[in-house]
Amino acid sequence: MNKKFSAPHAFTLLELLVVITLLLLLSSLVVGMTRYAFRSGARCRAQAEITSLSAALESYKNDHGDYPTNDICSDTRSLITALMPPAAPKNPYPKVYFFFSSKMTNEKGILDPFGGNYHYIYTNGSPHNGLDSFDLWSTAGDSKRSDQWIKNWE
Repeated sequence: MNKKFSAPHAFTLLELLVVITLLLLLSSLVVGMTRYAFRSGARCRAQAEITSLSAALESYKNDHGDYPTNDICSDTRSLITALMPPAAPKNPYPKVYFFFSSKMTNEKGILDPFGGNYHYIYTNGSPHNGLDSFDLWSTAGDSKRSDQWIKNWE
């Protein structure tokens, strides 16, 4: 009885490299699609927040006769105070035009979904919105490419 001895079946180095390469390729596709989905979601959220802030600014204008000017709001930090004023002895229940959660603000102002800050300026004649208006925008994480900004003007 002559039994042939055979080696156990195993993967060759080449087969392992092919499998690893395919796994890396698939994982890079998944990471790329995930990044795209998060960026797309952040753009939608920023547009919705700009629309909501614009509505709050319109309500502010209806009550005060004008938008917060650059004297009042030199940055979005002071815009927070204009739209969500603190209680005062003369006015214990001030009108809140927009409620800012703690996650939406930092020491510089109103946070956008990209980790930067929104920008606000009282235009008063700017070519974007005309007389007696405001510009509100997010750089969408890229301050150099203004074509990618999310803004309240066209």
